[in-house]
Amino acid sequence: MIKNYLNIIRFIENYGMLTAKQAGKIFCNDKKYPTLQSNVRLSTLKKKKILKSTICTPSREFAYYIDKKPNYHKKLLIDLYAELVSLGIEVIDFRFNKFNFPIRVFPDGFLLYKFNGHKYAMFIEIDFTHEPSNERYIELYKTSYVQDTIGGFPLIVRVNNKNRKDICDIIEVIYIDFDLSNLTKKLLC
Repeated sequence: MIKNYLNIIRFIENYGMLTAKQAGKIFCNDKKYPTLQSNVRLSTLKKKKILKSTICTPSREFAYYIDKKPNYHKKLLIDLYAELVSLGIEVIDFRFNKFNFPIRVFPDGFLLYKFNGHKYAMFIEIDFTHEPSNERYIELYKTSYVQDTIGGFPLIVRVNNKNRKDICDIIEVIYIDFDLSNLTKKLLC
């Protein structure tokens, strides 16, 4: 039981926030009522003043954090992470805003994972307002920096409400809705 609380605290220390729904998918996916159990654990940690909470708009979910209030952008990154974990991926590395590339490319997130015995990687872009361009990723691909580091170039996953697929011979880009309803169809098929 204490291990469950420690895992939640460690996750929030590393990634900045967690909602009950996300925690259910990440830590309690095998339970009968994962979101309810996670909500109890998060509420207990808040009552003990280990965590703070805020309402994350526009989803209107409580987001639990330690120091810095999270934003909706971060919530969507962790929503994607949680959804993939609930579908059976094994996370090897997950990070955001910590990149050191030879050219100016700033993905919102990076995920290295295993699924069905194979290793995959993705750059994650949360596109609220800007029209995305893949030119920087193509430039990064041409440097071979990422391929030499992880053994291949990651899939570009753009989370937005534009249902399209870029045609590019060099890199693969897919678009996922904000509610992640098309995630399985687009990513794990």
